Amino acid sequence: MKDDMTWADAFEVAYAAVYLSIGFEDACRADTSGIRYGAWGGVARGGHLGCVHRLVGLARVQEQWLQDAGKTDFPGVFAYEFTEPLGGWLYANGDPTDAEFIAELERRWGEWTKEAS
Repeated sequence: MKDDMTWADAFEVAYAAVYLSIGFEDACRADTSGIRYGAWGGVARGGHLGCVHRLVGLARVQEQWLQDAGKTDFPGVFAYEFTEPLGGWLYANGDPTDAEFIAELERRWGEWTKEAS
């Protein structure tokens, strides 16, 4: 992200965090083994609050990435077509670095905008 960036709007970050959490929790409920959740919410990582804290941090990364890249014009379905499934990806793939998360944002954005056109 840019050093001279304008910070992402807190409302947008909160909104993204809600949808990341929905996708994450749906995937967590579908995983009856609970093994993947340990990578996110184990005792060493702060349990459920630590997990939610990380999801909020990734929501900020997403919103900052969108803002920095000028990707601000998209339909209202963005939250549940893009962000919510991304929460499921996060659950399935463990706790990514910010760079890994941005790479997945870029990949998904390319697919999503291709489908939307």
